[in-house]
Amino acid sequence: MTSSYKSIPVLTEDTVYSSWKKEIAFWKHATNVDPKKRAHTVILAMTGKPRTVAVQLSPETLAVEGGLDLLVKEMDKLFLKDNTQQLFCAIDAFEKFKRPKSMSMDEYIAEFTRLYKCVVECREGKDSYEDGILAYKMLMQAELSVEDQRIVKAIAKPLTVEVMTETLKRTYGDGLNTSGLVKSSLPYKSATSPEVKVKEEPLF
Repeated sequence: MTSSYKSIPVLTEDTVYSSWKKEIAFWKHATNVDPKKRAHTVILAMTGKPRTVAVQLSPETLAVEGGLDLLVKEMDKLFLKDNTQQLFCAIDAFEKFKRPKSMSMDEYIAEFTRLYKCVVECREGKDSYEDGILAYKMLMQAELSVEDQRIVKAIAKPLTVEVMTETLKRTYGDGLNTSGLVKSSLPYKSATSPEVKVKEEPLF
């Protein structure tokens, strides 16, 4: 199987449809799959309700140069009218996302940002969380130890997404996956150092 097949954007019942459409647009220009077979290839990668609907279409009708575009138009009829369900899926994916131990901090921040953008997109560009709350969620979903959370809370001021992103990247960046702090140019010392004492009262 070629890389073109492996990278097919998959549409499932839990997929944010608008994001899938964007990925399909990129895949369309990057793939070397025969244009007359692209719609069929994408359908066979689908699961659940999207696949059930798509296989009802005529294979012959889709076996043309613009077959993939025809498929997307048919999927639009099913998904674009049900934006509320898409919003549920987007929020659910964002709220349940936690950084796996194998994921670097830079990768985590990128995925956290992508998932939140999906939520905003489903709300037609409207933010769903106040900036400080979003920064707090970025920290809590990073799955750091309690001690490391305390250190980040002491450093990340004011509480904004921009400051939290910079703090996490500069403290845990460069692909670090452990809970230990990496060397940083930020003006602080390790909380385990006798010269530094982090205040015990909660910051949130």
